[in-house]
Amino acid sequence: MSKNVLIICGQFVPFTRSLGNSIRLLSFGLTLKKKYKINYLFTGSNFFSYFGFREEFKNFKLYKVSNKNIFSYINFILFRILFPSIGYLLSYDYASCYYENILKKSRILIKKKKIKYVILSAPPFSFFKIGPKLKSEFGNEIKIIFDYRDGWTTRFDNSNFLINFLKKNSDEKELLKSSDKIICSTETIFNSLKKLANKKKIYLIKNGYLSVGKTNSKKFKKINKKIKIGYFGLVSDKYGGYRDINILYKALTKNSYLKDNLMFEFYGDNIIKNKLILNFKPFKFYKSLNYQKARKKMCEMDYLLILHTEKKTGKEVITGKFYDYVATNVPILSITEGQIEANKIIKKHSLGLSINYLKTDLKNNLEGIIKKK
Repeated sequence: MSKNVLIICGQFVPFTRSLGNSIRLLSFGLTLKKKYKINYLFTGSNFFSYFGFREEFKNFKLYKVSNKNIFSYINFILFRILFPSIGYLLSYDYASCYYENILKKSRILIKKKKIKYVILSAPPFSFFKIGPKLKSEFGNEIKIIFDYRDGWTTRFDNSNFLINFLKKNSDEKELLKSSDKIICSTETIFNSLKKLANKKKIYLIKNGYLSVGKTNSKKFKKINKKIKIGYFGLVSDKYGGYRDINILYKALTKNSYLKDNLMFEFYGDNIIKNKLILNFKPFKFYKSLNYQKARKKMCEMDYLLILHTEKKTGKEVITGKFYDYVATNVPILSITEGQIEANKIIKKHSLGLSINYLKTDLKNNLEGIIKKK
C-alpha cells in the first residue's frame, strides 16, 4: 500500500503572513511523517517566512499554485465587498479562482506520487468541491478526508430568511458524501456536522501546541511596570473584521487610567492604515517572530490576548494560538463579540478572563484587571 499523503489547503507556510492558518496542517505533517511521505498543495505568491520551521520542512514536498482565474477572482471580490456572508455560504472564497489549477495539479500528483490519502482542509471551502471530482476519477484507490478548521454553513444561525434558504440548499451535505472520513477542530463543529453526514465517519481532532519551543512563564521573572498584554497573530483596523483593533482603541482612547496602566504588544506582519492607531502609545506593533521566539516572548506577558470581533462566526472559535497560550501558563484575556468556544474553556478551567463586550462593559473589565494587580 502506498504511504503517500497529499494535503490540499489554501494559504500555507512559507507563503503566508501568518503561521496561525497553517499550524494545524503543519502539525499533521510533523506527526504523519513518521510513517508517510507528506506532500502539500496550496495557493500563494510571495514568500514570507518559515517561522522557525525551515528544518522541519525538509521532510515535506511543497507544491504551490499561483495562477488564478481572473473572472473567479473578480466574483470573489464583489461578493466579499457586497455580500460577504452569501459569498461564504456559496464558497466564493479567495481560493475559488485557483480551483481548476489546484484540481489539475492534484490529479497529476496522485498519479505521479501514487497518493493514497488526500486531506482537503477548509476554509477555503471551494476546495471541498475537489473531493467528488477525485473520488469519481480514482474511486477506492484513494481515501478522501475532509478537515474542518472552521464551520461552513453550520456557523450561521437561521434568523435570516435568505441565509437560511442558502443553508438548506447548500452543496455541503452532498460534497461530504465523497469523503471517507471527516475530521474537525472543535466540539461545536463536530456536533453540528452530525446533522449533515454519517456520524460514524466524523472525528474530533482538536488543535494543540507543538512540543518544539515548549516553555513556561514560571521560568521568567516579570518586572513589567504596566500590565503587559501580548497578541500573536494578525489584527486589522478594518471595521467589522474578525480581529478589529478599533474595539480596543475606542475603549482606551479617552480613558487615561487604562492608557497609563496597560500596554498592548502586537506581534505579526500587520497592515495598520490608521496612523492614530499605529502611533497610539499603549499599542506597540512588531513583526512576526518565529515559533520558538514567540513562545518565549509570550512568557514575558502578564496576559495573552484573544480578539474575535465578528459575532456570526464566534460560537465555534478556538483560535490556533489558544493552546500555545495555555502551554505558557500565562493568563488569557479573551475579548469577543458574543460567546466563543474558547471562552467556555477559559471559564471552565480558570485560565484567565473572557469578556463578551455585547453583554458587559469592556472598559470596566479592563479597569478590573488593573485593580487586581
